Amino acid sequence: MSQFRNNPLSGLWEIIKFGFGAYILFTVLFAGVGVLTGPDTGGSGSTVSGPTNTTVSETADQTVQNPWNKETVVVGIRNQAAPSRNLTGAVAESLNYWEDHPEYGVYSVDFVLRPDAENPDIIVWYNNTINCPQGASGCAHRLNRTTSARPPENVQILYNESNNYRTVKNTIIHEFGHILGITHCEKPHWVMSYWSGSHGCKNPTFDAPSVENQSLAWRSTNLSVYVDYSNVSKNSLTETKSQVNHAVTYFEEGKAKEVPSDVSFTRVQDPWKADIVITFAQDRCEGEYTVCGDGGTARDFDNDGEFEYLTQATITIESETDVDARGWYVGWGLAHNLAPGNIPPVFEDPSYEEQRSSWWD
Repeated sequence: MSQFRNNPLSGLWEIIKFGFGAYILFTVLFAGVGVLTGPDTGGSGSTVSGPTNTTVSETADQTVQNPWNKETVVVGIRNQAAPSRNLTGAVAESLNYWEDHPEYGVYSVDFVLRPDAENPDIIVWYNNTINCPQGASGCAHRLNRTTSARPPENVQILYNESNNYRTVKNTIIHEFGHILGITHCEKPHWVMSYWSGSHGCKNPTFDAPSVENQSLAWRSTNLSVYVDYSNVSKNSLTETKSQVNHAVTYFEEGKAKEVPSDVSFTRVQDPWKADIVITFAQDRCEGEYTVCGDGGTARDFDNDGEFEYLTQATITIESETDVDARGWYVGWGLAHNLAPGNIPPVFEDPSYEEQRSSWWD
């Protein structure tokens, strides 16, 4: 089972507060929870049901020592909540993760992804409701060498409009970890640990540095960015795009020495695929604040009350902000999402003129 604490960020970054005090307002949305048991049928309760008995796609081999009694397991997908979302890509990356890390599973098996397979061994369901313990964002059976798989085994993922691609992918990785027999107290802790409720790890013995004590607050150095210009006037659109590009390029070119030099950004056209969303809106930030964060997910996987990495973030700039200062505000937001414990000096206590200068040079 996976569980998110789905509370949109209600706090705001304060432009006067530089440092972790502003950043800590991120809500913990990805608290990767798993459970030892899952539903016997797939689907989403009254909304949709998965098959209970189908013919497996490959003849069982009793000489293979795993729950499937065969070496190859076919994985299908039933995306009934959001067909426009590329769930196939998220599942494929999840399976690739376990293929690259066979040392963690309690048994060996080759997953083969065939999204539209009629009789797969495993079905990944993406639905509006799921047959999982209350509050869960996903669930799956935990298999091991002494159990027998009951095809189709169901990996259920709860659709949540606010969860981005990376967050959904991490949930799928977590659930396939259970399929491979991994519990909440076992490695890889970053995605498998969970410490709440009856199915949680009761006494975590591992520890990881918080984002404030890391050079980068993400598990990847390549981050996808989506910019929403819908609230930017036509007269200022060209210059606004230039300002945003200056801010992004500032970090990509390694000019921010406080951030790893290999950080790069991929521009995407779909906000669901974005790790970071940059948007311009009117009256979104409280009081006199010009930049704020009104949505994000972070992970505390060692139960120490501090976040260890982020999976998504939103940077909101007031749409009436002076055009020549928009790049600085975007840069400020990126700095607090990339390395909140080590903010570049250019974003600390600037003057009015400095915010509107070519600070990126």
